[in-house]
Amino acid sequence: MQFSKKIKICRQKNKLTQEKFAQSLNVSRKTVSGWENGRSFPDITTLLKISDMYHVSLDDLMKESSGAEDYYQTQIKNGIRAQKKSTFLYLLLLVSFIFLFIQFLTNWKIPYHLVIIILLICLISYLVSYSNGYEFHSLKYLFKFFSYFIVFFVLNSILFVATGNLAITQNMYWNFGIIIGAIFLDFLLSITLTTLILFIPETIKSKLR
Repeated sequence: MQFSKKIKICRQKNKLTQEKFAQSLNVSRKTVSGWENGRSFPDITTLLKISDMYHVSLDDLMKESSGAEDYYQTQIKNGIRAQKKSTFLYLLLLVSFIFLFIQFLTNWKIPYHLVIIILLICLISYLVSYSNGYEFHSLKYLFKFFSYFIVFFVLNSILFVATGNLAITQNMYWNFGIIIGAIFLDFLLSITLTTLILFIPETIKSKLR
């Protein structure tokens, strides 16, 4: 029996409309319609939710379901590749942050312009890849993100002034450039540090537990 028919039977057995079935799984009715018409498959997380909520085994859903097994094997492989990519970007982001933070607090002559470019690319790439997770769609996590960011921004500002790197001169234009540059670096470091703390890849989280 096709996977699409099994999903439809599961829904009908529980006397649910496509709308109610979709609501229980936090998806749209159009998505459920796609499953039942064979145009698409649930993602792995949703498939497990269907199995758990409606007491149907994964073996029953997958057995002799044309196309489903190949689809989920591809999903698993893609998931492993995505995890490796996220871990690599996270570690590169961490190294870039350390180099830029050293430059921020000292006069150590390193190619920090290149580090800034690398850090920006890694930060944007990592946030885009991580935004697929539920945390980024939660107001609670967004509030937490901005709270951490503000705290780090203030602390970085204090550190920058305390280390004497905010060298004010009689040249107004020079002072303006120094202040703008310091604010930009502070902003970049603060948002990067917040990201490194709050959005750790699952591969690294599992090792820290």
